[in-house]
Amino acid sequence: MNAGGQGAALGFQFYGGPVITLLASKTSQRYRIQSDDFASMWLITKDLIDRLTSHFGPNSGLQCSHHGSMPLQEFFETMDAHFEYRIHAVKYKELLEQKALQFRAIQRRLLTRFKDKTPSPLGYLDTLLEGTYRQLLAIAEHAEDNKKTLYRASTNVSSAVNLLNYLIRLTYDLSDEDFAILQSILNPDVSDNGDQGWEEMVDTTITHQLRTTLAKSVKDQNVNIDMLGISGDTMKLKKHIAIFIERIAKGVPLSASGGHVTGKKVKASDKVMDRRNIAEPDRENSVLGASDTPIGTKFGEKTSPRGGLSGYKSHNGSALSPLDGSSDMDMSAQLPPLAGGKLKPLRGNKMEVPDLDELTNGSV
Repeated sequence: MNAGGQGAALGFQFYGGPVITLLASKTSQRYRIQSDDFASMWLITKDLIDRLTSHFGPNSGLQCSHHGSMPLQEFFETMDAHFEYRIHAVKYKELLEQKALQFRAIQRRLLTRFKDKTPSPLGYLDTLLEGTYRQLLAIAEHAEDNKKTLYRASTNVSSAVNLLNYLIRLTYDLSDEDFAILQSILNPDVSDNGDQGWEEMVDTTITHQLRTTLAKSVKDQNVNIDMLGISGDTMKLKKHIAIFIERIAKGVPLSASGGHVTGKKVKASDKVMDRRNIAEPDRENSVLGASDTPIGTKFGEKTSPRGGLSGYKSHNGSALSPLDGSSDMDMSAQLPPLAGGKLKPLRGNKMEVPDLDELTNGSV
C-alpha cells in the first residue's frame, strides 16, 4: 500500500517464494490478482473472498464473480511439472533396482572366488563392486532430491486445482451441491502412490462423469472404465478437462438429480478457450461423439510469458526432459566414475554384469 494512506495496490510475498499483487479498481467494484506463479494465487483469492463476505455480511447480497476465460494453459503447466517429476521417480526406482541386482551379482562372484580352494585373480571384480556401490549411493541421493521436489510440485498442483475450481464456481455460478461434486471430481488432494497417481485418478473420474451425468444423450452413456496405470503423457487428461469445463459452461448440471445449472450465460469473449486454437481430439479414445470438439488451446502451445514446461527446472537447477519419451534419463553424466576403469557398455537397456571370460587385465 502507499505510505501516505490508502492505495489501490497491495503486494504479498510467500516466505522465499513468489510475489502476488492485488489491484483494486478506483471506478468499479473489481479486483485483480496477478502473479508469475499460478498456484500461489489460490490462498490470496480465497482470503479476499472470505474477507469481503465477512465485511459486508451474509445478508448483504454480495455476489462475487469472475469474468474471462479459464486459465487452463497455466494450470496445465503446473500439472505437467508434477507429472514430469513422477516420471523421474519411476526411472530412479528402475535404476536403483538394476544397480542393486548388479551389486548382488558381483558379490556372489567374489564370494565364489574367496571360497575357491585354488586362489585365482579377482579380475577387477573388487573395483567393479566399489564403483557399483558408489553409483548406488549417487542414484539414491538423486532419488531423494526428486522426492522432495515432487512433494513441492504436488503442493502446487493442489493449490492450482483449488484455484481452478473456485474460478469455475465464480464464473458459472455453481450451487453448493455442484461445487462439492466438482471438488470430488477435480480433487485437490494430490497423492502419489505408485502407478495410481493424481493424474490417473482424475482422468478416470472425469471420464466416468462424461460418460454418465455429462453425457450428451442416453446412447452415449457408458460406464466401462479402463484399468488405472501411469500413462506416457498428459495429453488425454488435458482434453478431458477442457471438455469437462465446456460441458459445465453449457449449463449441464453435475448432480444427477439436479436441474439446469443456474449460471449466467457465457459471453463469446468468456468462453473456456478460443476455438481457433482447438486441438483435434483423438476420435478413437474420445469419450464423446464424432461431432464433438473440445474447446481449448493447442495443448503444449506456449501462450504465457513463462512458456511451457521448459520453464520448469529440477531441484538442482537442471532442465527437465520432455514428456513425449523422446529422450531417456542419462545417469552417466551424473554418477561418479569407477576408480579403476569403466563399466562394459550395456546390452540394450538392461544393466548386466560383464562375463568373467570377457574381462582383461587392462580393462573392466
